[in-house]
Amino acid sequence: MCQRDRAEEDRSAHRAASTIPGELRESYTRAVYRVDCKEGPILLRVGAASAALDRWLETQRASCFAFLSAANPGSVALPETENLRRHRLLVDRLGESGLPAVAGESFDPATGGWREASLLVVGIDREAALALAREFGQAALLWGEIGRPVALLPTAGGALEPD
Repeated sequence: MCQRDRAEEDRSAHRAASTIPGELRESYTRAVYRVDCKEGPILLRVGAASAALDRWLETQRASCFAFLSAANPGSVALPETENLRRHRLLVDRLGESGLPAVAGESFDPATGGWREASLLVVGIDREAALALAREFGQAALLWGEIGRPVALLPTAGGALEPD
């Protein structure tokens, strides 16, 4: 279920984001997160709502989402071949769970660096999204609901070591 106490969620998201070290948090907030919908790409940013994504989620009969990757666990760069293998594992894991996902990519718009194949997972609740990101060793993920700003969530108290 996507609905939660919104005031508590806002406080929790703020506390959680503050546990991510400054430089890494800046990297996440500077990044652009592209969702490759068949109707056209939708761009997301941490802390901003997206009317385009809200409209698209409504067509999917969903009210929440996560944007996550299996690449570069713990924010440590891996070879491209390993990141592709991990991405396929994430795609397979989502297929097994029955959760719909749309391809995407996260990247730094200023440098074009640190590009990661990613997925927007439709209708996944916050706790399930965090568990999935932890399973793949991710330091953080994006999560959101219709009408709300995209939140940056660390996976475990800001722990940034790969699983």
